[in-house]
Amino acid sequence: MQPGEPIPRPLILKLDRSSPRLDIVYEALLAEGFHVVRVDDSHEAIRIARRCLPNLFLVRDDPSAGVDAIHWIERQHSDPVAQFAVTPLI
Repeated sequence: MQPGEPIPRPLILKLDRSSPRLDIVYEALLAEGFHVVRVDDSHEAIRIARRCLPNLFLVRDDPSAGVDAIHWIERQHSDPVAQFAVTPLI
């Protein structure tokens, strides 16, 4: 990074099956200057994360949709992309 270059916005990958119209967390993160990629499927989340290498995973538990933090941690730590294992999860 060169002096005077803008600092890149941190990238958050948000796995959440709730309605985007009701997602106040998403809106608040955008308002604070974060770049947020919102997905509603764990397979899609892994595919996008491999390409984008987010700074943070934000996972909303939704057992009815087969999404929970424990499942995500298992996938995160077994993925061949080494950076996933050290990417913070909320």
